Amino acid sequence: MPPGRRGCSRYEEGPSPDWSEADRRSYALWRQKQGFSGKDADGIPGKVTWDPLKVPKS
Repeated sequence: MPPGRRGCSRYEEGPSPDWSEADRRSYALWRQKQGFSGKDADGIPGKVTWDPLKVPKS
């Protein structure tokens, strides 16, 4: 389930198809709620999180 649907939304509007600061804040809060901190909860998805999403390379 996306972070915004787990009660971590930091969106004042959106989300949009483009990654934004609002996405970063929402993702950071979601990771913090999972018990992560520091760089593991900075709002930027790392390889371990990103790879399972199978996002197509552009």
